[in-house]
Amino acid sequence: SNVGNGTGLTASWVDRIIASTDSVLGNADDLILGSFTHTGLLDPSPGTSSSYSRSEQLILPAGFTGHYNLYVQTDAGNAVFENGLKSNNAAAAPNFFDVMPIPYANLQVSQAAVAPSAVSGGSLHVSWHVENVGIGRTDLDQWQDTVTLASNADGSGVVTSFSFDHLGVLAANTGYDRSVDLTIANGFTGNYYVFVSTSGPFEFTHTTDNSALAGHTQITLAPSADLVVSNIVAPTAALEGDIIEISWTVLNQGDAAALPQWADTVSIRNLGDPTAKPVTLGSFYRDTALGAGLSYTRTERFTIPKLAGSWVVEVAVAPVGSSQLFEYGNAALNNWTRDDQAMTLSVKPRPDLQVQALDAPAQVAAGATIQVGFDVVNLGSVGTTGKWTDSVYLSLDGTLDASDQLLGSVESVSALDANGGTYHNTIAAAQIPLYFRGNGYIIVKADSGAVVDEYPQEANNTLAKAIYVTPLVPSDLVTSDVVVPTQGVYGAQVEVRFTVTNQGFNVTDKNTWTDSIWLTRDKTRPNPMGPSYYDEFGNFHPGGNSGILLGTFTHQGALAVGESYQQIVTITLPAQIDSGVYYITPWADSYNAVLEDSNALYINPDDPNEVDSNNYKARQIDIIGTPVAPLPDLQVVNVTADATGTVNSPFKVSWTVENHGEGDASSGWRLMRDGKPF
Repeated sequence: SNVGNGTGLTASWVDRIIASTDSVLGNADDLILGSFTHTGLLDPSPGTSSSYSRSEQLILPAGFTGHYNLYVQTDAGNAVFENGLKSNNAAAAPNFFDVMPIPYANLQVSQAAVAPSAVSGGSLHVSWHVENVGIGRTDLDQWQDTVTLASNADGSGVVTSFSFDHLGVLAANTGYDRSVDLTIANGFTGNYYVFVSTSGPFEFTHTTDNSALAGHTQITLAPSADLVVSNIVAPTAALEGDIIEISWTVLNQGDAAALPQWADTVSIRNLGDPTAKPVTLGSFYRDTALGAGLSYTRTERFTIPKLAGSWVVEVAVAPVGSSQLFEYGNAALNNWTRDDQAMTLSVKPRPDLQVQALDAPAQVAAGATIQVGFDVVNLGSVGTTGKWTDSVYLSLDGTLDASDQLLGSVESVSALDANGGTYHNTIAAAQIPLYFRGNGYIIVKADSGAVVDEYPQEANNTLAKAIYVTPLVPSDLVTSDVVVPTQGVYGAQVEVRFTVTNQGFNVTDKNTWTDSIWLTRDKTRPNPMGPSYYDEFGNFHPGGNSGILLGTFTHQGALAVGESYQQIVTITLPAQIDSGVYYITPWADSYNAVLEDSNALYINPDDPNEVDSNNYKARQIDIIGTPVAPLPDLQVVNVTADATGTVNSPFKVSWTVENHGEGDASSGWRLMRDGKPF
């Protein structure tokens, strides 16, 4: 209606229908359902038309649902001058506007009850009734009812909960009854409020009335068992391999029977090394109950393992498998005890091999062979039998480990008598590696294969002597005079020429090696990996220059100082490659077979910080790349669908797919709906 005093100048404006989740029009929760243009002035004069009525039918968006206030707002775009009188341009429907995809269910726990008391380890009875007071049946045929134990009457402070499946659709104005016996855990005690709730089906906005208080219950602590170990009896001394007896007593000093099953585990602990794990001698199972105040004593025989020193016996009791044994609180912490006296263990006498003397040169040249002589002595109280192996190693630090170089091995000369039996052994030609230089150590290890049992003296079988290795001044292969075409075409063959010269100070130590030719994106060392990058977490990932190996070529013949050879080879450019600037890089001895030291006069300026960078040299080539294949362009056209649909019959949709691109579309695509295949 126009309730003003004039028709105004604007004859066209927009009316809107708006849904809002609150009673405030114009804030962020407003949803515009439709906009409609009115044309024509409204004259407020008596006897003329001062108002109009309009009715519109709206199709709401798919998935639109909720509990709304419905507004109609005229002149929503403020096209009409009303002299500031805009506050009456909107009105709300008197009723709420509910939109839902299906008739809703409304599950309520209408009745609930709980037993007033229970005992830990027992059961607690809870019953309830669930009613569907909604306008439709449940859209699910399975959901869960939950029983919750909480410390507070408002349901906060949840301590534990139990869930129970309901199967079957529930029609409107129907319900079901349920009663359960909750299993209360051993040791669980206290006063609790018990709540029952249900949820799962579509309930529209009626989701806040799904819970009910069943009542208050008190759970008292049931008596528990308390197993303790006492009276450990063991010998004070034993020899490796002896059979000894150990006995112990287990007492149930609790107020309830100890239910099976559990295991008594007997171990011995090294008093000389408190951080070492105990050695388990055996575990023994008990599968019968032990009443309150009762005990049992058990005696078992054990064979003493290969151990020496001061040890003490320990016995521990622990539940195993699906045990019903329960001990409350501190009763579960006293199931272990230690014997009050130590047991001295001794091992049987054995040989003790040691290297008593070592004869090796104090200085040698890299690559030379040396003779190493040594004496092996048996300082044990038992003689040796059989054969074993003695080995010689080259070490940087004088301590034998996996990083040391084996120079040679030799079989033992003879068995050794106890208490000083000796033999002399020699490795006549132990070769010092070419790459080794500077200070080092010759290490001899007797019985390097640990064939002779020397326990516990296995760690004293080595002897080291310092040695200085004079460095070998090696060769230095340098790649130069690289000639390649300035331009190439994908898949074409091109000729590559390059020269390899020994610019070092010695002849090459190898007379055969492999040269290779690479296609790269820069002048640095060829590497097939892609460029370096940082991932989403800021971590750096080193890369390469996307190198492509074009060919390998074997060179035969050692190179003297200053001597060189020329390679003239034909390689094929990749058939699939982008156009752009590339580099053809010949790489001499690319598998690093030759021992080299880079001469400072011949460092590769294109990659000066890389090791042996003068073994390769790059030359630029412009490559005309593979033509881009024509691409397909799939389009969906002529979509038709049934005008109406129902949940009780199929809904038919038809469409046509056309390829509007220049290339063929191979098989294997999928139709997508809302971003997902179907």
